[in-house]
Amino acid sequence: MIKILFVSPSNFTTSSELVTIPIGLSYIKSYCENNISCSIKIVHQINKKVISDEKPDIVGISCFAATFGHALKISLLCKELGIHVVVGGEQITTLPHIISKDIDVGVRGEGEHTFLKLLQIYDNGWDKNKLRNINGLVFYDDGKLVLTGYAQPLLDLDDLPIPDLLYGNKSSDILCLMSSRGCPYRCAYCATGYHNNVHWMSPAKVIETIEFHLDKYPHIKRVKFWDDLFTVKFERVEEIANLMQAKGLTERVVVTICTRSDHINESLLKVLKKMNCTHVSMGLESGCDKTLKYINKMTTVEKNRRAVELLDKHGFDSEASFIIGFPEETTENIRQTYDFVKSSPIKKIQVFLPMPYPGTKIWEFAMEKGLVSENMDWERLDLIATMNQPKQVLDEFIVIAQRVSREELCRWMLKFRRLRLKKSAVYALQLLFRDPRLIFHRLRRDLVFFLRKVVFKPD
Repeated sequence: MIKILFVSPSNFTTSSELVTIPIGLSYIKSYCENNISCSIKIVHQINKKVISDEKPDIVGISCFAATFGHALKISLLCKELGIHVVVGGEQITTLPHIISKDIDVGVRGEGEHTFLKLLQIYDNGWDKNKLRNINGLVFYDDGKLVLTGYAQPLLDLDDLPIPDLLYGNKSSDILCLMSSRGCPYRCAYCATGYHNNVHWMSPAKVIETIEFHLDKYPHIKRVKFWDDLFTVKFERVEEIANLMQAKGLTERVVVTICTRSDHINESLLKVLKKMNCTHVSMGLESGCDKTLKYINKMTTVEKNRRAVELLDKHGFDSEASFIIGFPEETTENIRQTYDFVKSSPIKKIQVFLPMPYPGTKIWEFAMEKGLVSENMDWERLDLIATMNQPKQVLDEFIVIAQRVSREELCRWMLKFRRLRLKKSAVYALQLLFRDPRLIFHRLRRDLVFFLRKVVFKPD
């Protein structure tokens, strides 16, 4: 039996919200274990002790831009210990030629079919001639880089077996799942839409996935849909809501979804209420129409404001993300965003710098300006850290702003952080009066994050 260790390295700055079992790796794990004799374990960090204890034949690493440096370090460690390495994720998909020779194989695109094919031809390593017959790979053969195109995208997510999405975190009362892949929009700062056709899980499969986990983990209280845009197909959302209600799921769990401001209307909110949705997250990005147009957001400040007000009117808890520091933004443009956030009834906010990820329009801009390169320190593209450690804007993070200085951006990030903390405090008090147990849950979750990332931080 082939023994595989999957790792999704996270930066120290990653928020507790994001420290969960990687959904993509979970699907690859269940798909392969259902189709071939293998044993797969998923971990967040890896070191010599973990490798010595687990003794894997293969280490599979999933990474994005900010964690690519971690992936390279893990690959080097594995090579020193004689372990075969496979790397996948957005970084390898968009920039396959930067793969290290310490990596045996890179997987481009969705990994279920491709990784299974790799296991099917594995024999204490891989025959390079056989690798050439598998789509979606990048590897070195006799010192030369070989690319075999993209993996064929999965068109029917219903064909995938249901993974255990609480694997490794069985005490959690939150089920995070993705009922679709891809995004039909083409925002300038996001790589999601550039490589994925949008495909959806059927409503029946969504319900089956939720029921599977509730049967196994009856303590689950919330379902979080992590789809890039859960509401793209209104009829599908409506069918999911009807099925949840018919199955009695709305009496057992509350729901969180992600959407766009221009999707929010009375009809959608009525359906979301029916599925017991209490929390709606949106990427509003800016309170300036000029900036929204520059990033190709295809929405307006007025639509953003109307969405937030509608959510507040109907009793939803709203959360929104914003990005400041685009090349064309001025101080006045950023001020407009600040004033919008301050005056809006948004419960929680997140504010980031724009990170020029490979495959995006702002990556192309940053390359032209010499701000990024293919051999850069990839941790300088840590999106979450720009919010959590704003003072590092002064010297550590990549800044693509052209009309606002680093010093001014730092001041704005600190100002937004104060506003974020104020809104979070007000929201926490509201939760306390609504249900004191929710505050306890948040404190417990943050304690787990602290212990995992600080006290028990791996070497």
